[in-house]
Amino acid sequence: MDPAAAIRAWTSAANLRHAIFAAGGFAAALGFVHFVLPLPPEAPAAEFQRPAGGSGGGSGSGTGSSSSSGSTDQLVLAQVVFRHGARTPLGKRYWPELGPKWDVCGQAFDAVPVEVTTEDGKPRPANPDDEKQINVRYAGGCSKGELTLIGQEQAREFGRWLRWRYSMVYGLLPGSYQEGAVLGRTTNYSRTIATLQGVLSGLFPGTKQPIRVHTTEEIDEILYSNIKSCRKLEQLMQQLHKQQKEELRHKGHPQHTEELQQRVRAALGLPPDEKVHFVDLHDAMTTMLTHAKEIPPGLRDEAVLRGINHHATERFMLLIAPHPDTGKDQEVLRLGMGVLMHTMVGRMEAAAAAAQAGSSQAAASGGGAPAGGDAASASSGVSSLPAAAAPAGGANAAAPAALPPGQPRMFLYSGHDTSVMPLLAALGKRVENWPPYLSNLVLELWRRPSGGHYVKVLHNRSELPLTELCGSATCELQLFKDKVIGPYTLTRDQHRQECALHFLHDQPAGEHTETVQVGSSFQESDSTAASQAPAAPEEQ
Repeated sequence: MDPAAAIRAWTSAANLRHAIFAAGGFAAALGFVHFVLPLPPEAPAAEFQRPAGGSGGGSGSGTGSSSSSGSTDQLVLAQVVFRHGARTPLGKRYWPELGPKWDVCGQAFDAVPVEVTTEDGKPRPANPDDEKQINVRYAGGCSKGELTLIGQEQAREFGRWLRWRYSMVYGLLPGSYQEGAVLGRTTNYSRTIATLQGVLSGLFPGTKQPIRVHTTEEIDEILYSNIKSCRKLEQLMQQLHKQQKEELRHKGHPQHTEELQQRVRAALGLPPDEKVHFVDLHDAMTTMLTHAKEIPPGLRDEAVLRGINHHATERFMLLIAPHPDTGKDQEVLRLGMGVLMHTMVGRMEAAAAAAQAGSSQAAASGGGAPAGGDAASASSGVSSLPAAAAPAGGANAAAPAALPPGQPRMFLYSGHDTSVMPLLAALGKRVENWPPYLSNLVLELWRRPSGGHYVKVLHNRSELPLTELCGSATCELQLFKDKVIGPYTLTRDQHRQECALHFLHDQPAGEHTETVQVGSSFQESDSTAASQAPAAPEEQ
């Protein structure tokens, strides 16, 4: 179906009443997001507009063709990092006194089947933290940290947007699931697994065969700042946390912060000298606002909500992506996210090399870079998409780059706010608002007719210019590797050496027999294990 026709059909007055929020919580309450519509699988999702820059990805690069003449730049690869969808609270503070019933869980739709294994094909490993959360039942039936009905719909809607952009508009992906075209990776938590399953349900609706996705033991996890696998990172966070406490002890809270605390205490009926834990409060208010739970009138004021959001984000970012003024920003980002960034850049380089090889083979056989399954692509050994997956944008839509068989076209990374926030900081962006549920980053790799490759970044479906670091909105692949990501990347071996890993990490993943009691970004702040680490890095 032509995207414009699908838009007109689905945005009829009869369907507008089905509008829902795709983010929720503070972002929705403060106007950071807009309404979107849930769409049928064959319709384009969400924004109801063609991607910025016409059909090509060269907007801001200085070399891409304009959409009026038809861009010949080719999309090679998309890597998508996203936070899970809406969930129930993780913390114990603030919300229980308000008495909400968490009756917002269950099965929102028939999701496509997934098989969760490790990368070497072993069954999903146990996760004691996840099991502990699942075993905590709230009034109303939901578990602690469980992906809710809204969260499931957010995930599917995001998958539909990916389907629209990368299958219907650019033809990068096939119209139906093909093994190897998309590889999914998730942290070993039920809510991130369910989120990935929802995204795949929107991306490849109706798939019957189980889609294999990968996870790992928490000690080997690279999708968030993992203090279980890096003692040095744990110590850095402790130092930053101690430094923050010392500054507050000597200087006290600024006047506006104290006034905010007073308003929060009054709204919640807290003692006048009780400290407000903004990260926990943000979690409580976000989950309640997202699921239309009643909050005290004194906390509904926009200025109060903005203040809570600001202080929670600032304090959390100090630990996982500190400001350069601390002198520890590069080290924290490198130890926390360096292996993931190294992995993502490596996959870009592999895709670029494969696209170059595919282009050479296609040229040698007398064919171009086909978007459909023609004889030229078959004879050249270059994989191509079915005709149904050809770009829907007509003359202005460039065909995807020709890739050898088995070369992935998309990687999905299902994680947490602690996955998105540090990556934004590494891209040179100041994170001033907490990422909403299903917040996402997409790193697209594009190829020019000349053979050069560049990176385009999308944040929550809008282009994220890299002008400060690269001199233009997009960034040459080599420059992106050397200047943008280069200061932070670490191989696994380098990570082990810099982190001075704990002694229990002397066996392959899945064969540990003891629990590493060093704290975790995903354990409760009052647990015995986490008491050795600062409380703030609990996952949101």
